[in-house]
Amino acid sequence: MIKNSETRASAKHRFEKKIHKLEEEYYMAKVKLAQTEKNYAQATKGSLRSASKEDEMNYKKEIEKYKRLTVKYEQRLKDIENIKQLAGDSAKKVLELEHSLQSSRRQMEKLKKQLLKEEKNKQCLEQELMEDQKKIEDLEHRYAHQALLVCIQLQFMW
Repeated sequence: MIKNSETRASAKHRFEKKIHKLEEEYYMAKVKLAQTEKNYAQATKGSLRSASKEDEMNYKKEIEKYKRLTVKYEQRLKDIENIKQLAGDSAKKVLELEHSLQSSRRQMEKLKKQLLKEEKNKQCLEQELMEDQKKIEDLEHRYAHQALLVCIQLQFMW
């Protein structure tokens, strides 16, 4: 359990580090996008247009590049958050399963003890039954013997 806890802590630390790095890269891409859009707006604005068609195309390409980059970073951050959530959920699920397993083991031990008790009780009852059957056989034998004696005595009396 401790080993798993250390592993989870290490994974959590790596995730947080990766998230922080991606957030920095995302922020830098957003800053560069804003700066490029600002430069493009200044270069193409009004009568002071200083940008050639080629410069405009380059600005547009650069703006698109930074837009794609920011979308990519946003998606990666979402993915990492989802993975982090799943990791947290799985750790919680592991704990729940461990508790369930312990509970099942305790219940199994309790049932084993109860089974042993029931088996001993069954053996005692079977032993008593055998003794009672033996007594019944003995009594039936005695009764049959006495009935035979009575019949013999009655025959002599007639």
